[in-house]
Amino acid sequence: MNVGDHRVELRSKAIGMLEGGITQKEITTRLNVGVRSVRRWWSQHKCGETMETKPRSEWPQILKRLSRIVIKKSLWKKRQSTRKLSRRLSIRGNPISHMTIQRHLGQRIDARPYKRPKWPKVTQKTSKSIEIRSGS
Repeated sequence: MNVGDHRVELRSKAIGMLEGGITQKEITTRLNVGVRSVRRWWSQHKCGETMETKPRSEWPQILKRLSRIVIKKSLWKKRQSTRKLSRRLSIRGNPISHMTIQRHLGQRIDARPYKRPKWPKVTQKTSKSIEIRSGS
């Protein structure tokens, strides 16, 4: 469980057990929670704070639902760069940078950029050696 995911009932139960004289270590094994969580709840209780989960501040989402769908569909199109995609979405009224699109593709969809394989340069010298090998 993530931090703050424990129910208020569980927190209250832990506080009641602590007030009843049960040790923190026993509470962690009985309720299957972390020691640090129990300590934090106890200190909050002693300070008079509530057991409610505090609201978290989050960054507003830049990518709207429609944009995420467009980005996902663009994976199947050939030669669709993130810069072109960013321009296309900006024209539709949803300005997004190409880096945001790259981050979304890498983190959320787990897509990696296509890299063309490197081939050696063909010069006159190498082309003659290729002709000689293929001719014999």
